[in-house]
Amino acid sequence: MSTFSGFLDEIEYVSIDRFTQLNFRSKAFFLSHCHTDHMIGLNEINSEVQLPGSLYLSEISKVIVQRRYPAVKNLVILKIGEATPISFAISECDEIDQSIGRTSVTAIPAGHCPGSVMFLFEQGNKRILYTGDFRLYREDIEGIIALKKFHENINLDCLYLDSTFLSLDYAYFPKQRESINTIIELTEKWLEANPKNICIIRPTAMKWRKLAANDIHYESHAEVPNSYSVCYSNHSSHDEIKFLIQYLRPKIVKLNVVPNNVCQKNAMYGVLDEITKEYQTDEQKIDMEVQESKCIEYNFHRITSIATKSSISLEKDEISLLKVKKRRRI
Repeated sequence: MSTFSGFLDEIEYVSIDRFTQLNFRSKAFFLSHCHTDHMIGLNEINSEVQLPGSLYLSEISKVIVQRRYPAVKNLVILKIGEATPISFAISECDEIDQSIGRTSVTAIPAGHCPGSVMFLFEQGNKRILYTGDFRLYREDIEGIIALKKFHENINLDCLYLDSTFLSLDYAYFPKQRESINTIIELTEKWLEANPKNICIIRPTAMKWRKLAANDIHYESHAEVPNSYSVCYSNHSSHDEIKFLIQYLRPKIVKLNVVPNNVCQKNAMYGVLDEITKEYQTDEQKIDMEVQESKCIEYNFHRITSIATKSSISLEKDEISLLKVKKRRRI
């Protein structure tokens, strides 16, 4: 489940995948895909309460939003791979940085579900990639034209990352096509035995820890005859996440899915450190730590004036975690 607040620290007046009253100070909105944990707040939109700006999304997501939340207006379709200037709903009373008028967004296929996209934001010299939820293989990433420039010679300032399976326990998942073929094969055998048999399909990946490439990615359940678990994931595995990070070489990586448990959170950031240190210079490592500290403290102070006590407690945990990381390195 996403724990992302919706805000980009680097670009103001933008909210992504979060549409609560807290996000209404934004002037442009973005929806990466139509899963409920990324659509929080859209159900509150009605004839009297509208988003204070356009909602940018993919063509497929627009169809889903129009059917599920017909009250949501000002939907703007993003063409895949094309940089689109962002129109901010700015009034004459707003005091804003002039660079906001030079902000563009490029939608990139995310491979998570129908209509899912990443967002590449460019404003002046700032370049920010928000992945949303994604499942991309190495060959997919290498074939995305909009990302090649970061691999070759241009710096990506920040990567907002789907970290659902950023754990060595989930180093490998079979490709979705392999999993689908397995599901089809098992289903056909069951129906051939008796055409009246009923099939219930619940693909999952969370239970498949320590899976290797040559392992069988399904298992039967002795307690339930003709019942199987098949490993299927719409989120990238650790190794796929690692390739994306090292391919793009971002200056800073921020995680969109962070556990509440401090020990699990600490472990996740430890895995991230191992990935980034393989391409970062010492100077870049120091810069990442400084920037992470600034962003965490900024978010904490920003939230204290407007958020609940539980949210404040979460931000304090983030600061504590950063201190633990620094002590360990010292």
